[in-house]
Amino acid sequence: VQAVHESGRFVVEDLGSGSFLGGYPGEPTVQEVVADGVDLVTFSGDKLLGGPQAGIAVGRADLVQAMRRHPMYRALRLDKLVLTALDGEVIAVPRQGLAEALRQRWEALGRPAVAQWDPATFPEGLGEILEGLNFPQGPAEHADVGITGALWGIAETGSVVIPSGPGRPQKASLLPPEHWVLLPVERLLPSLEEALTRLNLPQASMTVLVTGPSRTADIEMTLTIGVHGPGKVVVFLVRGANAAQ
Repeated sequence: VQAVHESGRFVVEDLGSGSFLGGYPGEPTVQEVVADGVDLVTFSGDKLLGGPQAGIAVGRADLVQAMRRHPMYRALRLDKLVLTALDGEVIAVPRQGLAEALRQRWEALGRPAVAQWDPATFPEGLGEILEGLNFPQGPAEHADVGITGALWGIAETGSVVIPSGPGRPQKASLLPPEHWVLLPVERLLPSLEEALTRLNLPQASMTVLVTGPSRTADIEMTLTIGVHGPGKVVVFLVRGANAAQ
């Protein structure tokens, strides 16, 4: 790397899988390669990172900006669904650890008021856990966190299918700045097509497909987060959600 820099050129390395956490013999992490002085590092979003199919480049700001200005960028840039899937946050937690995970995040946010579904409407009895936390309640218009369940999760796009109806106010998933979704892992499906084939959809005044935070972009792809909905969506993926398991 030093020799290349001394010659006035820059170094590009393709890591392929893109490890962030380490633990793979012979596979350096993205952070280690950047720290070694590599100017531009490329890797996949859909392998070790576990995101959607995408190519990711990190490194020197001037090189990244040069890539963004290239005419091919408009043809190859990621669409908003892929960007949202990369930005999403999923917290995998066993049923017995859900209460503590919720409490820790609530305290980290400053113990805000919460707008939530009726506990009886959450899947697999998860509302009982939420009810036991006694979070302070408030109208969705003034709450900082909205908490809902979901009918299905879709792994392909990082989406959740959220019905509304009695006890399931749509405002809880739309108005607070942060939206938490309690999703049993058994309700995680591989694709939207499979979700649409499920015939046991409950009667609902509206069923919406949510993919990450609200994003608005102009023709120059300048993104604004949280204008038409939450600025942050967090999915708590609950293992062993059924109390009988």
